[in-house]
Amino acid sequence: MSSDEAFEKYQESIIKFATNYGYDTVSLTALGSEISGGFLPPSKNRTAYYYINKFIAAAEKVGLSVALNVFQKDGETDTVDQLVADLKANIKASKNLSFGIDHETNNLTAKTYESEKVKWITALDKHFGEGNYDNFYILGGLAQPENWTASSNFKNGYEYYTIDTKDWKTNAGIFNETISGNLPEGKSYLNDPNGAVEYIQDVIKNGDDSTNPPTILDGPIDKITGEYSGQVPIFSIGTGEKNTLGGTTKVIGPAVFGTWDVESFHAFLDAWNDAYPGTTDIIVYHGDQLPLTWIPSSESASPEAFYSELFAMM
Repeated sequence: MSSDEAFEKYQESIIKFATNYGYDTVSLTALGSEISGGFLPPSKNRTAYYYINKFIAAAEKVGLSVALNVFQKDGETDTVDQLVADLKANIKASKNLSFGIDHETNNLTAKTYESEKVKWITALDKHFGEGNYDNFYILGGLAQPENWTASSNFKNGYEYYTIDTKDWKTNAGIFNETISGNLPEGKSYLNDPNGAVEYIQDVIKNGDDSTNPPTILDGPIDKITGEYSGQVPIFSIGTGEKNTLGGTTKVIGPAVFGTWDVESFHAFLDAWNDAYPGTTDIIVYHGDQLPLTWIPSSESASPEAFYSELFAMM
């Protein structure tokens, strides 16, 4: 199977899943030179733009919007303005795009969070034009800082699967194992939408990092109030297994909601919206871990050169 055929099979599965379950937006994680050919200077081949634009065209054809989770510190690109200018010059989209950056990859802290947001909003307004992109997100396990200021096109995405432990490869942690049903002893919320919402509420309110090593870390600084204050929840469909949409060679993250059946998972998203009607977006992470059983008539695309995250705003 050629690279084009593998990628088309891969994107077809993600788009089929997204349209079947009513998602608004899908996303690619743009890894720059880590993707074959790269897309950031000084790469000369820059084949990633070819695949990014193919993905955008396929998604837009069925009415989906597209977001890019951009790895900022890649290759020789070290300024936000340079990166955004390059994206604008090379990406072809008929609908407004959304953009996100990973706070861990970019080493953001509560002290640098606000200044990084300002740099990105300034660059996006300059090169794409104010109102000509949908949203900018900072994504990760960084709780919303106390000095954080919301704006109509900027949101903080909080990864609930990182509430638990930093070392998921050796210890998935109590939170993830409780959600996934992999906890050897104790309560399991596998395929229990309302129970899982209540469990997450309890973790956020009563999280404790006093143990060593920590078992459950404190949740977002901004406690859930029902309005959600621009905080966007991120839930992982990780299976903890290799035999998923992304192929058989790489496990992207711990088992979380990917162990559930697909209808129960979407019932959980509905239950979350019912509990917090102020939620504007929900992000579903780890398209590489999308269970094959969740996609009608699907099979593994195994495109080792491509890494995608499903980024769905409902």
